[in-house]
Amino acid sequence: MLAVAITTASTPAAGADPMGALLGKIQRAQDARQFARAAEQAAPASRRTDLSEADRFLLAGLASESYGDAFQHGGAPRQPRNDPRFLCEQRTVLQEAAALASDVGQQDNVRVTLKAVAVELAKVVASGRVVPCEIVSVGAEESRLALAEPSTAEAPPTKSAEDAPLTGPLSTPTAGRDEAPPPAIGQALATPRVDQRRVRAGVGSLIPGLLLLAPMAAVLAYRGRGERELWALQAETADRPATDAEASRATALEQRYRVTTASAAVLGATGAALAVTGIVLLATGKRRSLVAVAPWGARNSGGLVLERRF
Repeated sequence: MLAVAITTASTPAAGADPMGALLGKIQRAQDARQFARAAEQAAPASRRTDLSEADRFLLAGLASESYGDAFQHGGAPRQPRNDPRFLCEQRTVLQEAAALASDVGQQDNVRVTLKAVAVELAKVVASGRVVPCEIVSVGAEESRLALAEPSTAEAPPTKSAEDAPLTGPLSTPTAGRDEAPPPAIGQALATPRVDQRRVRAGVGSLIPGLLLLAPMAAVLAYRGRGERELWALQAETADRPATDAEASRATALEQRYRVTTASAAVLGATGAALAVTGIVLLATGKRRSLVAVAPWGARNSGGLVLERRF
């Protein structure tokens, strides 16, 4: 009951965190495979002036991932795939992310993903389909990004874009590779920040679980003293009948043994359950659901769509 109360209780810090609410909405849309909806929530939020540049860069990365997933899998269940509109929107949000990048590694990450988008757009154009945006070559896109990069005076003089470690919340581990393959169109530029509510719940369950070990040890010690006293009393009355006072004392000690045993069992089981719950919450992260249920409707019909990924 304590673990459930800690997990479900609302806190003022969580309610005052705009990023937490945004990330929750985006994650729920992605879990339901409503990729277009997730992108439409993340992209406008990446332009908010009340958020820090790091948060805006994170949201731009999530928008890019969602647009890429919408292009590959459809904006929602039962929607057609490979809609070039999503590629155009992904390119736009990536260009905005380039201006928010804070280091060379983030610039490189944006550049690689933009190349992948340009390749996909070229494939769409080569197939004869109409693209609702201007087609820009990979070279022109790189030139545009070069204008947005920090000046060489601000950059470290001994490191190039290939040697710089890709650090920061939106980077992908490519250091140490000679030629890193371009990421898939749906690959995220950013990794969502740690679920603070999960961490709070884990710590809130682990600490009470560990603290319950102290009273359990005290109860066991109290039971041990009573047990030794009972043994001594039984040894004294082994060769003679016990007096009324000794019989009453023996009964009280037996009752004390039963009560303390039950109390220690309850405290130990509760503490172990809370500690294990806290460890599991801290050790596991949020996983994308393998099953999605979404409403579906068409003319004169409607229902639910159940979709599972293997």
